[in-house]
Amino acid sequence: MVVVLSGSDGTGALDERSRVKVLEWFSRGRGSGSAPGWATAPFPKERLAGFKELLRRVTRSKDAGGFGPREPLRLNGDQVADLHRLHWARNQYAHFTPKTWTVEGAYLAPLVLVACAVTRALMDESHVRVRLEDADRERLHKALTIATEAASDWS
Repeated sequence: MVVVLSGSDGTGALDERSRVKVLEWFSRGRGSGSAPGWATAPFPKERLAGFKELLRRVTRSKDAGGFGPREPLRLNGDQVADLHRLHWARNQYAHFTPKTWTVEGAYLAPLVLVACAVTRALMDESHVRVRLEDADRERLHKALTIATEAASDWS
């Protein structure tokens, strides 16, 4: 989602506050005869928008951030719910708190399949394809194929 939304200025996946600060930094000094922002001030800290906001943007936005129009990603309610469940599971691992639990392959399998399908759709957008080297596209394709096959075997 970040690659699709970033756009030509690299700010489309940032939260609104970060986006404004970065754009102000880029424009600082323009037309005033003074040095541009990049020469006089440190680059502002960037913060990505949250998962829910990124998903909202990628499914609603027709703007490819300077790369021309794009079709919003179309997901049904079950796919959106699966992505939210996968994000929840990811947070349980990333922000580990001591507890005992296991994750069943049968639970994760449909979530991984949806995530792979969404990744394929987003990475196939024309403005994303031109930003990836052939080797990177091939590596991504292989990784998605392996993940899809493994998840299919779990279910």
